[in-house]
Amino acid sequence: LVRAASQGVLGNGLMLRHEGAAQAVEHAGFLAAPEAEGDLPEARLDAFAEAAPFGAAVVKGADLFSAQVEDFNTAFAALAEKTPDDLTGMDFAQLVTENSRADLKEKLKSGKAGPFDISLSVKSDRALQVYVTQVAGGFSLYLFDVSDQKKLEQNLVQAQKMQAIGQ
Repeated sequence: LVRAASQGVLGNGLMLRHEGAAQAVEHAGFLAAPEAEGDLPEARLDAFAEAAPFGAAVVKGADLFSAQVEDFNTAFAALAEKTPDDLTGMDFAQLVTENSRADLKEKLKSGKAGPFDISLSVKSDRALQVYVTQVAGGFSLYLFDVSDQKKLEQNLVQAQKMQAIGQ
């Protein structure tokens, strides 16, 4: 799923049920301001996204960081380490560390959906990546735990260093 998401498959109507799906979000520049609010599909989680093994959420608001969490799956709540009651209505900015907010703001200017490394404000040492797609009235978010992948990358780098020393 991470590979599919990095190839632009997620966020274009596959994981979210869109009202007016014929007006799909364009691949290039989808985070740019739309000409009209009606140009973007309305989104809410479907049964497939609800059962997904990665976090999926819809936040409502004009700005990503002031947008409030409206709908989310169980995996999103678990990664955020919040109860559903605490998570509902919470500003997305409250979930993300200040450094991650600054990095994410800068990276979103490129017009890409992700993946973007992100740190949540919980005291977890998980490595997370987020994909962001603009929808009517807000944003859809896909949150992936890439801790195992990061550990494998670190082990590979360490093994390559040891091999270089041995040669």
